[in-house]
Amino acid sequence: MKKILLLFIIFLLVPPVSGQIEIVKNGRATGRIVVDKISKTEYQAAELLNLSIKKITGTELPLADPWAKVKKGDIIIKSLPLSGSVVSSYGITEDGFILSSDSSVFRITGSNGSGTINGIVTLLENYFGIRYYAANSGEFPKRSELHLPSFINIIENPSFRYRQTQAYSIAEDSFYKVWHRLEEPGELFAASYWVHTFDRLLPSEKLGKTHPEYYSYINGMRRPGSASQWCLTNPDVFETVSKRIDSIFRANPGMKMISVSQNDGNFTNCQCENCKKDR
Repeated sequence: MKKILLLFIIFLLVPPVSGQIEIVKNGRATGRIVVDKISKTEYQAAELLNLSIKKITGTELPLADPWAKVKKGDIIIKSLPLSGSVVSSYGITEDGFILSSDSSVFRITGSNGSGTINGIVTLLENYFGIRYYAANSGEFPKRSELHLPSFINIIENPSFRYRQTQAYSIAEDSFYKVWHRLEEPGELFAASYWVHTFDRLLPSEKLGKTHPEYYSYINGMRRPGSASQWCLTNPDVFETVSKRIDSIFRANPGMKMISVSQNDGNFTNCQCENCKKDR
């Protein structure tokens, strides 16, 4: 009687495999990845998924076109184009995604940006047990069978527009980069204006002679230079930089970020009377 009761409890706690979507059985693919190969981001997401499945099981899933007839075991990767960062009717923003499934099909639905790739990473981590710690250092648990949950609906949107680390693993290992959802300045910042941009926005070599008042006043004189800062209480600086930033965005359509940050120099802040008052 105790054995029967114990078996009954185990049956209740462990969901039967038949209630899941089977994609690999006995080391052989039973599912497919449905993806538009023309879409760079979606195809990259599909490659990331298949690479990981192969590391776990030794096999890959065949790819099917979006117009193919849907079959049991399909993993459908699709993006929804959004206007800017406006929330779609599905509740996702830029780089966001939805993981959803019914009894036979699993869907990764992304938005503009890296939505589908981020969705794949979450799938790999939460359902396949993959862990990735540093460049070329991860855990891919070996299995002969892979399943996905039959009924889920998860929406995830990023809390930050831009994620970066100073780790050089990005250059060494592309998997590390996408796994930790990292980006590089040149991908998002207009004309790569990122960090220590004062002298690029107001080049002292060009404007130092005609507008020395734009730059720091130190020890009794204006000191334009590549390490000099701006005189931030000078109203003309604000107007000139605003126009400059506008021209940069116009020359780089589709880019939404720019860094306006001080030059890399110590004790080069402006010490004019107005700047001292604003401290």
